[in-house]
Amino acid sequence: MYIREAHPKDSNWALGHDVDDPTTFEERVGVAKQCTSALELSIPCVVDDLKDTVNQLYNGWPERLYVIGTDKRIVYKGGVGPFGFKPAEVEAVLQGGAKLGDAKPETPSTTPKKLPVFILLGQSNMVGFGRIEAKTDRGTLAYYCEEEGKYPHLRDEDGTWKLRDDVWCVKTTTGQKQGPLAPGFGARANFFGPELQFGHVIGDLYEEPVLLIKASQGNRSLGWDILPPGTPRFEHGGRVYAGSGDKAPSWVEGQPKQEVNWYAGKQYDDFVRDIHEVLDNLPKFYPAAKDREVEIAGFAWWQGHKDQNAAHASRYEFNLVNLIKNLRKEFQAPAAPFAIATIAFGGDKLQGPGLEVLEAQLAVSGERGKYPEFAGNVKSIDARGFWRARDISPSGQDYHYHHNAETYIEVGNALGQAMAEMLRRKAKTPKTPR
Repeated sequence: MYIREAHPKDSNWALGHDVDDPTTFEERVGVAKQCTSALELSIPCVVDDLKDTVNQLYNGWPERLYVIGTDKRIVYKGGVGPFGFKPAEVEAVLQGGAKLGDAKPETPSTTPKKLPVFILLGQSNMVGFGRIEAKTDRGTLAYYCEEEGKYPHLRDEDGTWKLRDDVWCVKTTTGQKQGPLAPGFGARANFFGPELQFGHVIGDLYEEPVLLIKASQGNRSLGWDILPPGTPRFEHGGRVYAGSGDKAPSWVEGQPKQEVNWYAGKQYDDFVRDIHEVLDNLPKFYPAAKDREVEIAGFAWWQGHKDQNAAHASRYEFNLVNLIKNLRKEFQAPAAPFAIATIAFGGDKLQGPGLEVLEAQLAVSGERGKYPEFAGNVKSIDARGFWRARDISPSGQDYHYHHNAETYIEVGNALGQAMAEMLRRKAKTPKTPR
């Protein structure tokens, strides 16, 4: 069955295929015909509708194997691809005539089960200002779900917000909260951030539970507060700007420094401290994971508002590269995928230092080729298309994307899809022999 296109050329997770994302059923049928012809398939191919009805029922994106018996009952259900895509299991079922329940109990494994952990960082928009209620307020999550019929996967049949027990979320640094993924892990009880849809995308990738740790703080710049360790000072506009550990944000060479009760990189240190607190005391924060072995599976980053000044914007790309390398080293995850969402204030009208920050965020993306070591493991998504105007949003706070729920859902989705694509590539890359 051909379902939603996984790698359209106009998407953030394109792989170089010359295929558009179909907007009509006829176009989807046409792409399916191209696929069957190119692969020289001799078996029948059917096509899902544009509402992705079958895909949602069978949770098949991007790929999944099923065996359905002549009695129209599911005989075999594979895991979500690529990790759970195992044709050999299908072959065994078909050759052996096995049915559900036929398998003998497995001998308990002494190998600890893995716990994939995803670390989300940023400033206030990563904290989360997507408005949840009320459905009468245009631009809230309740409005989009109930009035426009969007995001049905976020609701249970009784209309309540769905809890995902297989995706555990820990919010730290700005308040402490932990529990199954659901709306409400934002700045306050009636808010959420990118973690919501990011968690749904990532949760669908794995058969086992996953953990999200969100360490974020508003009003923080990469050029000062979150400055990574080992970052040197730099000059801009006749001033010297702080390197790691400096207590003065900037100064004129030869003149007294005006030190403050803070230092360059203090927020980076706080993030690292708070994340380690969760990882080192996992049973306290996630009791069900006490017997699992932690695996740092990826990082997600959404930040940049406070760096919209000439000095910090000019240094943003350098600092972001340094951040990626430092976080991977700190958490002993040298190959962990790193997904980045750009700032998007004003959408396509973004200009000046803000546009410079956005271009820096896009520049580090692996497919750009500027940083060969990031190829296939760093992916930036351009979030400008997710900007929503004030007149269709519940707030006038443009620096918090007008509290528009769709912005936060779509940014989380794009980050999740970028992460999923990198994880799929990683799974298909042969390991280097020792």
